[in-house]
Amino acid sequence: MTYINTAKSLVKRKISVSELEVDLSKQEREEIELLVVASQKCLKNIKFKIKEKSKITQKFKNQLSEQERAGLKIQVAEISGEIKHTESELKEREFRLCEILSASKAQQLPIQFTVSKTEQFRTAPLTFAVLQLQDEWEVQWSQFLSEIEQHSAYHRPQWLQVLSDYSGFEVFLFVLKLDDKIVAGVPMLFMKSFLFGKSMVSVPYVNYGGMVSYSSELTTKLFAHMKNWATEQNIDYFEFRTTSPELNLPVKSEKSSMVLRLPSTNAQLEEQLTAKVRAQYKKANAYKPQVVFGGLELLNDFYKVFARNMRDLGTPVYSKALFMKILQNEDISSFLCVVKINNEPVSVAFLTGYRDMLEIPWASTVKSANKYDANMWMYRMILQKAIDLGYEYFDFGRSTIDASTYKFKKQWRAQPIAHHWYYLLKSGELPQTNPNNPKYRFLIAVWKRLPVWLANIIGPHIVKSIP
Repeated sequence: MTYINTAKSLVKRKISVSELEVDLSKQEREEIELLVVASQKCLKNIKFKIKEKSKITQKFKNQLSEQERAGLKIQVAEISGEIKHTESELKEREFRLCEILSASKAQQLPIQFTVSKTEQFRTAPLTFAVLQLQDEWEVQWSQFLSEIEQHSAYHRPQWLQVLSDYSGFEVFLFVLKLDDKIVAGVPMLFMKSFLFGKSMVSVPYVNYGGMVSYSSELTTKLFAHMKNWATEQNIDYFEFRTTSPELNLPVKSEKSSMVLRLPSTNAQLEEQLTAKVRAQYKKANAYKPQVVFGGLELLNDFYKVFARNMRDLGTPVYSKALFMKILQNEDISSFLCVVKINNEPVSVAFLTGYRDMLEIPWASTVKSANKYDANMWMYRMILQKAIDLGYEYFDFGRSTIDASTYKFKKQWRAQPIAHHWYYLLKSGELPQTNPNNPKYRFLIAVWKRLPVWLANIIGPHIVKSIP
């Protein structure tokens, strides 16, 4: 039974709170009981108002003056408004019930890379190693990942190879081994540039990375070895992009992923969306949008929209070669979405799937299509596609908390998963390689004025050095 069906069954007294087969705290069960009582009052009120409305509409069969008829119409409209408002309240309470019922499972989202607490390796003889791609560590690392849940798609050799080939930066794998078997590790790209110095990032250009380990104690030991290695190699900083909230290192935590647990059918998704969201994406239907999902055959359309939007934002664009390399890799599940209006691409998205989650790391809409609500319509089509493909979660990507993109994603009922980017530093200051840094504002303003063709030539060379 889906969570929405469970919520409805509670409200309609088909099952009781005591019959729920989920692991909930006392506080959560008490909140459920209060929500059920409030929802049942809503149902009772709706039924009463419907009967009241029916009695009034019956009066239209009588001989009435224009004034009497107008008065009845006003009463019907007022009651209809009350019914609609109460139905909205009921839906909000049912959705809150769904949130609570799914809470225990939500703590195990596949992007939460929290390591276990076991300390079974405390006295084990561990070996520290720094491996590079030519050392042929991919098979052993892949085997390690297959045995541990706390990793992302970007920890896999396939993604690391693509990002290395695109950027020209070398991949390093830092590991602890026990009897020649990996028990903790982190893959990193060694990035160096005039602007940002020498850094190790896990993983640049994408949302997730960081440590994969059998225990928090192993993580701490590996960090200690890496810090010594960094001093010897004169590395400015290490950056670990993870969602683990428990590492004792300098950290930045202003960003969050927005993740939606998908229902099993498109009809259930439609039911859980708010009336406002439904109205917004349906507005686009008047302009007869067309959606196409595919691969390399859509790359030119995708890049045309993506590159223009990046220029408009004042951000250097990735080379088309990056997206081509990802799409061509048979070991990475990825595809494109292009929405056209009047046969012109206006909204685009790059999608990649791993295990039970579909992620949208890159998406863009041309400014002129905002009046069509094309972006809303595209996301609705993508969510339907995710359900059709059997994914359990949809990752809207990362946003700065409470920014406009964060609020856009939140309206789809997505839940925030906090990012924690940790640092091993040569000096005491955290790096500020983001558009909010005041010293980049002038450069961003200038970039927005560049012709798109020129931005597309210069941008890929610059952005390779920006993690």
